Amino acid sequence: MNRPTKCRVLCHDYEIRWEDEAWVSSTELRGQCNYVTKIIHIRALGSPCEIAVTFLHEIMHGLELTLNKLNIKMDYEDRVNFHSPLLVAFWRDNPAVFKWWVGLVNGEGE
Repeated sequence: MNRPTKCRVLCHDYEIRWEDEAWVSSTELRGQCNYVTKIIHIRALGSPCEIAVTFLHEIMHGLELTLNKLNIKMDYEDRVNFHSPLLVAFWRDNPAVFKWWVGLVNGEGE
């Protein structure tokens, strides 16, 4: 299955860019979620598990950035309770991305 090039995080449409080692070297990051430009950068190289973890990490940033924009302060348990349905909504809104990600987690590669 092809890597996704876009996804929806809550009410925001993000472009997904698969970055090479030059980007990684220049930024020293494996991924980045830019709330302003609505671009998620993901290091293109790595094991399927590494890519799956980085991708989910950046999606969680997108969810968290939305929470921060709302200026909502929560304790740990409330934050987990808040994120759980948001993550379910993300997968519901992006079924092809979910299918691709599950393939990575199951070691099916890309």
